[in-house]
Amino acid sequence: LTTRGELVPELRIKILLHGIAQRSPEDSALDRSKALRTARRAVESWDEKMDDADERLTHLFAVARAEFGRRGYESTTMRDIAASAGMSTGTVYRLLGSKDQLLFDIMSSYSQKVVAAWDAVVRSDSPPLAKIDALTWVAINVVDRFSNEVRISLAWMRQSPPSTPTSPSLGAFLPAQLRHVRALMAAGAKTREILFEGGPADIRARCLLEAIWGAGSPVTTAGIRGAHALARETVLRGAATLD
Repeated sequence: LTTRGELVPELRIKILLHGIAQRSPEDSALDRSKALRTARRAVESWDEKMDDADERLTHLFAVARAEFGRRGYESTTMRDIAASAGMSTGTVYRLLGSKDQLLFDIMSSYSQKVVAAWDAVVRSDSPPLAKIDALTWVAINVVDRFSNEVRISLAWMRQSPPSTPTSPSLGAFLPAQLRHVRALMAAGAKTREILFEGGPADIRARCLLEAIWGAGSPVTTAGIRGAHALARETVLRGAATLD
């Protein structure tokens, strides 16, 4: 008998080779979707800054993100952050508080942006397939814009830092995203827009969610638009359909 875990590689390959679209969607139609317009507005909002933001704090958060991403949370000290920021350790403590609180602030801001963008796309007035396309756009931009936060999240999953009242749950938004993906798959199957069969629905949803987030992997070499085009040719249409 095939176990649930043994289905995962097969389903991942099925997504990439054959895609999930019942009929191959046109790029022009996907580009005009309300879901993609919503995703682009959400990504653009990440550049907005508070008028009263302290420039020293903005600089420190940028330095801390880079240090946590490069060294790892456990190996980074407040002294390291102070040195990289060109400030005294005492000044950094006064501005930021503890290292745990600093991590919480950084990752909470990151999580809020990701959740807001994701939820806005899911609520948009678009067909399920267009929403999945727009979610890959969000994922690609997350990997491009928040590469340090992504590295911190992956490291957190492998080795959690000390448990404190302020420690954020870095994967807290994943269960909600999984529910959204499963609902999109069900809606798309009902309208015959999405064809993705095999195994339990929750395993298929997990594999599709991984494919959506995996769309960001080529962004460093292919760029945002190149990575999105590749996601359309694999996740949506399937690589086996390419001429």
